[in-house]
Amino acid sequence: MSAITTDTVRQGPTFAGILWVQGVLLRLVISCCVAGLTFLQPLPLALVACVLATDLFSFMWALVRYNNVAGLHLQYTGRFWPVVFGYVFFFFAAIAMMLTWWLLIISTDTSSVLRHEPKSASSSPAALGERFVAEISRDRTQVIFKGVITQGLATQIEPTFEESNKIDTLVLNSAGGNVQEARRLAEDVARRGLDTHVTHECSASCLLVFMAGQNRTVGIGGQLGFHRYGLDFAQVQPHLSPLREMRIDQQFYLERGVSLDFVDEIFDLNRNAIWYPTRRELLSAGITTQ
Repeated sequence: MSAITTDTVRQGPTFAGILWVQGVLLRLVISCCVAGLTFLQPLPLALVACVLATDLFSFMWALVRYNNVAGLHLQYTGRFWPVVFGYVFFFFAAIAMMLTWWLLIISTDTSSVLRHEPKSASSSPAALGERFVAEISRDRTQVIFKGVITQGLATQIEPTFEESNKIDTLVLNSAGGNVQEARRLAEDVARRGLDTHVTHECSASCLLVFMAGQNRTVGIGGQLGFHRYGLDFAQVQPHLSPLREMRIDQQFYLERGVSLDFVDEIFDLNRNAIWYPTRRELLSAGITTQ
């Protein structure tokens, strides 16, 4: 009996230590670190791979350690429910780990795989990615952008702007995409003093780039589409707060000379369908300049 009692006392603290220190505390610290990295975007692909590998190793190491000591704890104490609690914790910890992985992956800068391309190839789809194309017009005064605004776009499109010192207009044809990347491109457009023009459609976050233009025009048959704010975040970056991001973009529209009534209409959270204002509405509100 004394031997069993001694083993029980010895095994008890080991079980508690592995569960609460190597299990709960360690997972909490690592999860917070991984989640914090999602705010430091864009992240290098190599860094993300290293973080995910480390996270997976630490999780499996803690789980194996717990599994070993849980059997001994149950054998010597007969306490079933603490062991069950431990396994339930690891189950939900695995779900939380995969969620933070997903948030980290969507913050990854995949543009690094394209940076070895020569500048002369910057206008080809292969150089800029399959989801968008940026090319210079024949008269070399326009950059024509078609496709989705993806992570790293502002960096990848930079060589295209540098190919000609005559560029004065960015032509847009996009349904939107990454809101934060659209802001980066908008800053570049404003810094260069470019005009913006839409030939077919510019919707959602594409409108942020359009509004950065000095002169903003829409061609015959072109249209600007406004959808319910926050949809871009729900699809692309769900870890961001739509309300906080909305206030940032509201201020941007007002600074670009858009009327307050139209801004309120743009950010109407009750709208379910995409809204295409008329050309007259766009001009009178200050969205277009002519």
